[in-house]
Amino acid sequence: MSIDDNAAARTELSTFVFGHSLIYHHADHGGSDQTNVPYWMDAFADAAGGGFSVSGQFGQLEKHVKKLPPKATWSWRFDGVDQAWNSAKEPFSEADFDSILITPANYIQNLDPNDPIYTLPRSAVSYTLEII
Repeated sequence: MSIDDNAAARTELSTFVFGHSLIYHHADHGGSDQTNVPYWMDAFADAAGGGFSVSGQFGQLEKHVKKLPPKATWSWRFDGVDQAWNSAKEPFSEADFDSILITPANYIQNLDPNDPIYTLPRSAVSYTLEII
């Protein structure tokens, strides 16, 4: 089976997100289901006849490094989106994710990926590699 065959056969996607407020804009801060990326990822999966589940933790790259191993810390549920993992019952190493989404900050777009992030000692690449 080729990589293309595997991709074509996949109808369910289970994703863990290392995300920040542009991915997960909590309702307590003026957001709604429609202002959250997981809501739309699920809508696209539904439209394609597939399934989508998601769990994640909130923060910027440097915070995610300090919170390893990851935990599913999103307490708010997205309408119609299944939770992918319960970190209280299963370690991350045993979770059945087939994709990981890591979101760098939007305010570092002008930096080279290897430059330190403003007042932080490390680059986005360095933090991302440690998360991986």
